[in-house]
Amino acid sequence: MCIYHGWKYDVRGDCVDMPSDLPGSEFKGKVHITSYPCIESAGAIWAYLGPAEKEPSHPNYVINNLPEANVNATRTPIYCNYLQSLEGNIDSTHLGTLHRSWDDFNPVDDGTDRPGYPSMGFSVYLRAFARYAMVDVQDTNYGFRLIATRPTPAGNKIVRINCQALPNISFIASQRDNAAVLIHVPSDDDNCFRMSFSARPDRPFSSAERKSIQAISTYMDPEHPTLRMVRAENDYLIDRKAQKTTAFSGIWPPAEQDYAITESMGPIYDRTKEHLYGGDAAIIRLRQMLIQSVKNLQEGIEPSSLDPTIPFHKIRSEEIIIGPDDDPWSVAVDAGETTKRGERLL
Repeated sequence: MCIYHGWKYDVRGDCVDMPSDLPGSEFKGKVHITSYPCIESAGAIWAYLGPAEKEPSHPNYVINNLPEANVNATRTPIYCNYLQSLEGNIDSTHLGTLHRSWDDFNPVDDGTDRPGYPSMGFSVYLRAFARYAMVDVQDTNYGFRLIATRPTPAGNKIVRINCQALPNISFIASQRDNAAVLIHVPSDDDNCFRMSFSARPDRPFSSAERKSIQAISTYMDPEHPTLRMVRAENDYLIDRKAQKTTAFSGIWPPAEQDYAITESMGPIYDRTKEHLYGGDAAIIRLRQMLIQSVKNLQEGIEPSSLDPTIPFHKIRSEEIIIGPDDDPWSVAVDAGETTKRGERLL
């Protein structure tokens, strides 16, 4: 209801009440406003902004199919273009530098250097042990998979798989019992929001866990509640001493490390001056796919990633250790992905 004259609208945008008009008038039947279908799911509001006749099915990812208590959602403002920030999600090799503390290089021998799921401590150590990764990309019917493989001290391989559901939904590598999903939503050309979803199929989040996640992912300025506390104006509160003794970046909390890097490139950085290398394979493929999708749409070809037969609820990322002779391409193929190395659909 509009508080100016009391005109009231339903979810379709039709005016259903006009108390400021004369009794008996049917003028409200002539009034209609633009409305967008919305649903509440996974702790967020999902809106469809396109033509009514092309409205897709409701979101059906793993986060949409769990009890509300098993999903935690946060929203963080990012001060750069959405694609610029999104590309950081699918950049696997920055884990070896940007997010490393000096203590991470201390060897961890806890018995989990074997096929199966590593401990959190050993997983963190492996990102310091092998700061590089063999990065491969495989097309899927929903987008693509990033398959990053690193060696372990015992001669095994740790595989981290990110999935990208076009255009802007990233499944971040995490062990099977958990799920981490990031969605970058543009607010204008130079800014976006990062919607972050954590999911646990086996148990709900406690209040303390939710507060902890909120504290490290959305660190807002109490004097300026719409702004992040750590931002360019204060040089991201970088601690130069800590860079030499504690962490490479000197920036906390960890999510702010990503924001600092992507934002400091400028709102829309100049991609003509890039030096893309093997570790950027997923970023290259994302751009190719987005450009092709735009060209297709101009010719009336709908994005294939909207196909309602795709088992979106089975898309999942993964972090797991496999044996030296095991094939990483056969890992996490629950959503119908093939095991053909580097398969291309476009």
